[in-house]
Amino acid sequence: MKWAALALALAACGGATADPDAPAPTGPIDRHVTVAPTKFAELNLDLPAGSRVTAAFTASAAVAWNVHSHPGDRVVIHQEGVDATGTIDVAPASGGAYSLLWENKGTAPVELDLHVELSGGGTVISWVPR
Repeated sequence: MKWAALALALAACGGATADPDAPAPTGPIDRHVTVAPTKFAELNLDLPAGSRVTAAFTASAAVAWNVHSHPGDRVVIHQEGVDATGTIDVAPASGGAYSLLWENKGTAPVELDLHVELSGGGTVISWVPR
């Protein structure tokens, strides 16, 4: 039942599915993405209560970013901002599917470098784009 709810939550995040090539959940994840205008990069995670995610990012231009979840049929924004560099720290009080999203609202592609660290049992579900 938990996985059915998780699949529904992720369907609301652009139809992402489990990524068989996802990095191991215990080591740091380094990823470079080119985000086209009006598009986004998203990391979808399964985070138990008490876990922690730290995501440092550097972009060639400011990006709109947020941390959100999908309890039931709602979207809940936990954090958000607009920056070219930053660190997002997530330590959920309740477990479930959480997404970190970086959106390019500009007119030119944005180069985005991410360094993500997971602890406390969090796992990567998928990346958009893959």
